Amino acid sequence: MDDDGEEYDYDTAPESNKKYTIFWIDGGANMFEGGDDCDFRRAIKAVFNQLLKIGCSGSRTHRYGLFIANTAKSETKSAGAVKHCVEWFDLKVRTDYESGEDQRRVCILKEFVDEGLPKYSIILSLV
Repeated sequence: MDDDGEEYDYDTAPESNKKYTIFWIDGGANMFEGGDDCDFRRAIKAVFNQLLKIGCSGSRTHRYGLFIANTAKSETKSAGAVKHCVEWFDLKVRTDYESGEDQRRVCILKEFVDEGLPKYSIILSLV
């Protein structure tokens, strides 16, 4: 009996050793109730802490995505993407580290975690 699975070398598959982390945050109005200590800020803080762990690991095989759902606007790059969803980080190989785009977005999250809602106009403009 010939097993097809034995003929395929999984170790050489391009995605075989990748780690994916997907963050999904509700951006609905109810998440902003409660002032500076709102649920949205706490969710962003939790994501930021995890992004630090991922970023500090130095792994080029770890991919991550951050999506904010229930937003007033839609900013996703894929055709047929979910409406009312903002794609803050998309799932891809981190090649734009040289341009600093991911670092800039992480710094924006850090500012929000440190200073709260009033200074967080960039993400709030999306939701």
